[in-house]
Amino acid sequence: MIVIGDGDLVMNAISESEGPLPMGMNKYTKQQYANREFLLNAVEYMVDNSGLLETRGKDYTLRLLDKARYEDNKTSWQLLNILLPILLVILFIAVYQYLRKKRFGK
Repeated sequence: MIVIGDGDLVMNAISESEGPLPMGMNKYTKQQYANREFLLNAVEYMVDNSGLLETRGKDYTLRLLDKARYEDNKTSWQLLNILLPILLVILFIAVYQYLRKKRFGK
């Protein structure tokens, strides 16, 4: 278990001219502290160095969608993603109201 007494350790300062500053940088003196390295080392220690170092070295390849198949089914997927949640909510409300009327109605 690692206990850190200051929550500002992970906060990023924001500069009006530069935007968000890197973790551990003082926005007034522009001095960079080792907050990021400390947190990475703490996480590596907690999860066992060997496993995390192997994970960092992996290469990931992106598998893109088939463009022709995507264009053919684009409208149907959009309708499914828009209408299905709405229909599920309406169905849930209808079942809830029916059960409520059955239980409390006279």
